[in-house]
Formats: sequence, structure tokens, C-alpha cells
Amino acid sequence: MNDLTIRQIVVRGHGKTDSIIDLEPGVNVILGPSNTGKSMVVDCIDYLFGGSTPPFNPDETGYNSVKMTLANARGEGLHVARDIECNEGEERAAGIVTVVSSIPGIDSGTYSTKNSMQAKGVTYGDILLKLIDIDDRIEIIKNQSGKGVLLTPRTFFHQLCLKEGDIFKEETILVDSNRSNNITPSINALAYLLYEGGTCVEKVEDPKIKEAKKNAVITYIGVKASSYDERRALLKSELEESEESDIEGMTTAIVEESASIEKKIIEARRESQSVLSEIYAVTQQLEETRFLQERYRKLHSQYDSDIQRLRFIVEGEQNSDSGSAEHCPFCDGLITNAVDKESYTLASEAEMTKVQKQIADLGELEQELVLKMAEHEARLATLDQKKSSIQDLISSSFRPKMDELHDELGRFRSLVEMRQELTILNSLHEDLQSDLYGKIMEEDDSPKFDAKKMFKPDYFANLSREVGIAIKQCKYPGYESAALSSKLFDVVVNNKDKKYEGKGYRAFLNSIFAFTLMKFIESDGRHAPRTLILDSPILPLKEGDGVRLTDNMKASLFSFMIDNCGDCQVIIAENELPDGLDRSSINLIEFTKGLNGGRYGFLRDPQQAKS
Repeated sequence: MNDLTIRQIVVRGHGKTDSIIDLEPGVNVILGPSNTGKSMVVDCIDYLFGGSTPPFNPDETGYNSVKMTLANARGEGLHVARDIECNEGEERAAGIVTVVSSIPGIDSGTYSTKNSMQAKGVTYGDILLKLIDIDDRIEIIKNQSGKGVLLTPRTFFHQLCLKEGDIFKEETILVDSNRSNNITPSINALAYLLYEGGTCVEKVEDPKIKEAKKNAVITYIGVKASSYDERRALLKSELEESEESDIEGMTTAIVEESASIEKKIIEARRESQSVLSEIYAVTQQLEETRFLQERYRKLHSQYDSDIQRLRFIVEGEQNSDSGSAEHCPFCDGLITNAVDKESYTLASEAEMTKVQKQIADLGELEQELVLKMAEHEARLATLDQKKSSIQDLISSSFRPKMDELHDELGRFRSLVEMRQELTILNSLHEDLQSDLYGKIMEEDDSPKFDAKKMFKPDYFANLSREVGIAIKQCKYPGYESAALSSKLFDVVVNNKDKKYEGKGYRAFLNSIFAFTLMKFIESDGRHAPRTLILDSPILPLKEGDGVRLTDNMKASLFSFMIDNCGDCQVIIAENELPDGLDRSSINLIEFTKGLNGGRYGFLRDPQQAKS
């Protein structure tokens, strides 16, 4: 969309003939002597781009409205009209602009000239920025404290419209002398046009809020330090009551002694376990012996019964006076004859002898079992006593000592922890005191946003190189070198700052810088306003050292702009043209002041207010 150029400026008034000048892409020269309205044309353009100073007084001129047509080669464009109000004879800028649009995305209507980030609805400034493809409201850095300001056409228009009072100024053209001498927003506006830099990345805190936060931090640190002081005093008091000095050494000794006793307890438990195992084994042996004794007792009883029965049989036979029995009373066998009966008696006696021997043998075994049982019981008693002794050693000696050492270790560890806490608190107290002093003495440490340093070095270097080339091509006398000063963001020729030059040379250098800047934004930037307005760039004033701008310099400046203008637009208000300039290469609008016929001046009616 940024291919629009100014095609027409119209001044209107009730009962007045419209004053019209037609402009074209390329170089336009409004030529004429003083007081013919050349500067008024420049002022009209400035006013229609949102300026706050009306170009003339309606009461004095009879004109009260200014209109501008912006158009591209396809016929798309805007018709912009803005009135000039008058109150008690003093002109005043109208706060609204009427726009008639044939550009898609821009609606016809009435727009306010007041620009604000919080403005409701689209403003006239928003419309102008849309023409260079800036669709959103942008906040750029305003000053070194980092505060933001809305980017508007007025933020950078002065760089591309050097009015008569600014064309020869000593400061860089980036500074808007009519608004403030603060270069920061101007550089950041340029940065945004070039590479969308210079924007506010964070909000700057209000100084009052910042001071309140600072005081709150000071109060917090004071309260925290006070609480630390109370705890430090308590710890010091408790540590002073303790008589131990080598707490760490004593703690180490207790730990070592505890480890030794713990080892003894483990050994005692291991020994107790061994005793328990042996008790189990002896108990098993004792139970087996008792079981065997019971079996011997029962066998002995059986043998005694057998003896009694055999003795009864033998005695019964010896005392019997009748016939023999038919059945053996011992084995219940059948006795068939006298011989059998006799052998039965002998057998019984023999069996009784055998059983008696078995009883005797069993008695010896029983005696051995009694001795073995006594031995087992004695061993169990010894083992039980040993087990009790071990358990008593653990419970009455080792464990109380371990508890005592544990309590002592806990006390020492508590003392160590108190010492460590006191050390930490002392360190924290020192830090807090340092922080408190630093906060009280703290000055504003907000980052300083130096727009010159933040400007991308490669863009600055390329722009500086282009300016140097342009000055050389414009035949600056005695040219050796030229560039931009990173400190001043302004032209330096032959190592001499521009501000030390005379007015004519300053106007010459400012014009070159402005033209080069416009072309640089066009070629290297993202948002290119491709129009430049210069009011009297080749002032025919005598320099302080008696040197005028040479005709060669004047012609070279015009030729340079004509040759390099391309699709951009340059509007120059000038009193005269250099000799030898090909006038066919420019759109010439000439005011004669009635000297040579032709158009007298800008305003069609002769009544005029400004030159």
C-alpha cells in the first residue's frame, strides 16, 4: 500500500477561488521569490499529515480548509480534508479530518487527529500508518527510562519534512526541535520503519509504585532482621550455659563408643543364639533319654510280671497233689503226657532264670539313663544360667549405656545444630543488614535505554556509508570522507561535525541526509514513507567565512535527487534553481509574484499570510 504519493493540494474558502497545485511522483519544485506562498504549501502538507499548527489564518486569508489527494498509479487513493478553525481572530487546528477512500481496508469517514494507545476506534494517525503497512498500534521507547509512547506519523514526519526553520538546524534532522529535543523516540521510530525495532518490550514501573515497593522491602527486611536477632540471642544464651567446648570432638568419641558397645551387643546376641541352639540340642537329648527311660520302665514292669507268673507256675506245680494240668499255664499249650509236664516245669524255671537276667541287664541300662539324665539336666541348668547372664549383660549393662550415650549424643547434636543455626543466622543477619543499607541507599537502577546503542549496528553502518557516498556525489568541496557520527547520529564531513558548518552548508548536508534516509528506508526498511519535503535546501545565504554554496554544489544536489528519486517523491520549495539544470526532468510549479506574468502565488486571491 505504500506506493501512494501526494497528487494535489487544494486550499478552499467561502467565496474564494480554490488554490490548487498538482504534484507528481519524482522531483517537484515549487519555485518563486519570497512571500509567494511556497512555505505555505509545505505547511499545508505538514498540517494534512497531522500537524497541530494551521498553515494560515482564516480571518486574514479568507481560506479555511485544506485538502490533499494521495494516489497511486492504479488510481487508488485518499482525499483528505481538514478545516482551520478561528477563535477571536486566532487560528486553531481542527481536531477531525474527513477522508474519502478508494483503498480496500480504509473506510471513508471522519477521523480524530488525537492519537492514543487507548483511543476507541480508528484515528487519523492509524489511517496514515496503514498507508505504510503499519496496521497495529505500536508503542516505541520514549526516553532512557524506558517509558513508551505511541508511534504516530508525527513521531517521524519531521525527518521527512524539513521546513524552512529546520533545513539549516545544527542538530541532527532526527530531532524534532518543535516538539522536544529528545532524540530517543525519533531514533526508535526510524528503527521501527527499518526493521520494526525500538519497541517497548516491557512496561516501565511508575516511580511512586517503585518507591512504595522499595519502602515495603525495607520494612520487610527490618522485620526479618528483628526476628533473626531474637533467635540469635536465645541461641547464644543456651550455648553459653553449656560447659562443653569441644562438642564436635566429644560427639565423635560418643559415636565411636556407641559403635563399640553396639558391637558387643551383637557379639552377646550371637553368643546367646549359640547357647539357645545348644539348649535346644540338650533338651532334645534329655527328652530322648526320658522317652527311653519310660520304655525301660514299662519293659521292667513286664519282666516283673513274667517273673511273677513263672514263679507262680513253678510253685503251683511243686505244691500240686493231683493230676497234671491239661494246658500249660504259661504258654497255654496242651500237656499230653507226664513227660511234657516235667519239661514244662523245667522250661518255666529256665525261662524265669532268663527273665531275671534280662531284668538285671535292664537295671544297669536304667542306671545309665539316670546318670545321663542328670548330666543333661546339669548341662541345661548351666546353659540357662549362661543365657540369663548374657541377657542380663545386654539389658542391665549394654542397653542402659547405649541409651545414656544416645541421650548424650542427642544433646551434643542439638548443641552442634544450634551452633550451625547461629552461624547461619549471623550470616543472614549480615546479609540483611547489607541489603537493608543497600536498599536505603539505592538509587534508581532502571535500565537506561540508549536509542543510539540499541539501533542495529549493521543498519547504522549501511546508512552511514550511503550518506558518505551521497555527499561525495553532491560535490562537497574538498571532500575526503563523510559519515554519520554514532554519538550525534548526524553528518560528519572530513572529521568535522555538521554543526560547525555555516547555514548554507548545514542546509545542504541536512538535505542530503534526509534524501538518503528516505531512499535507505525504501530499499532496506519495512515501512517506507516515500515522500520528502524540503523547504529551501540551497539557501543563497552568505556563509560566515565569506563562502557561498557553489553553483556546482547546488546543481549536483538537485541532479543527485533527480537521478536517484526513482518511485519516491520529493517536493522542494526554493527561491531559484541552479543554472544548467534540466527543467524537463522535474515537475516545476512556479510562482512569479507578478514579475513575469504567470501565477502570482499559491493563493489564487492576492491576499496572503505567509511566504
